[in-house]
Amino acid sequence: MQVIVDAVEQCFLRAEAHFKQRFTRPVISLQLSGKSAGMAHITQNKLRFNEGIYRLQPEGFVAQTVPHEVAHLIAYRVFGLGIKPHGSEWRYVMQQVFQQPANRTHNFIVPSSHKPKKRYLYQCACASNGQHFLTGQRHALITQKNYRYFCQRCRAELSFVRAAAVVVNQ
Repeated sequence: MQVIVDAVEQCFLRAEAHFKQRFTRPVISLQLSGKSAGMAHITQNKLRFNEGIYRLQPEGFVAQTVPHEVAHLIAYRVFGLGIKPHGSEWRYVMQQVFQQPANRTHNFIVPSSHKPKKRYLYQCACASNGQHFLTGQRHALITQKNYRYFCQRCRAELSFVRAAAVVVNQ
């Protein structure tokens, strides 16, 4: 964690020297999970980083992800709220202030999730098989918000059959 905190501080010092103004330091958290390496919450002045990705590739993470997320906070504070997340203002901070390429995505190895994912079995009118396995998120949309899903082959509406087996890491 201290390596990330130090890297964030270095980015802020560079930004302060470049823009000749002081910036309030953000709250830093390693509580981000999933495929995102980092996330900036500009109105809350908070940075969240994915500890799993950091542990697998610490050097690249500190060199790429930390400036990327700090650039979001700096761009917001210098240019205001109406800017695009990866717009010209953010690119300016990345390239001119941090001397980093303005890449929107990372190519780090993402640790596999240990959380099993439940699937839900739906049926259509197809003669062959007709089984569709939907994610929990899609199942929730169907049951809670009355979304409707259709088979791409027969165009019939999918109907719920049962909760299927748990699928690990897919």
